[in-house]
Amino acid sequence: MTEWHEKLPAKIGVRLCGLALLTSAWSEGLWLRRLVLESGGADATAPQLLLAGVMFLSASVGMALTIVGTGLWEKVTISSRWATSVPIPVSRDMEPSLFAMTADRRDIPQQQGREKSHDGEGSPVRYPDLSSQGRR
Repeated sequence: MTEWHEKLPAKIGVRLCGLALLTSAWSEGLWLRRLVLESGGADATAPQLLLAGVMFLSASVGMALTIVGTGLWEKVTISSRWATSVPIPVSRDMEPSLFAMTADRRDIPQQQGREKSHDGEGSPVRYPDLSSQGRR
């Protein structure tokens, strides 16, 4: 059975609705321009802001319907990587002090080749101390 958006009248109708929304956005823009010119450079009023929002929505939805058409309702297959609903497991053995977003880092040992993290298999990874290199 075919979906409603796969039929020719629906494809034509959706694009015509998009063109109608673009036409209404054009007329709303002309109306907004007239309201702004009549206000004489004063701050924007609530009706002007509302009309600007309606014009933005009309233009955005109108362009989407005109360009994409009924493709907005096509079914999309999602890869199995993103389709899973199982939560991602989190390792509980991470040290919070290494990932803290504070300037206080006194609890991290300041020794040559500090052990900062693990390589995923439980053995510590040693990083060389580069703070004294390159200085004369």
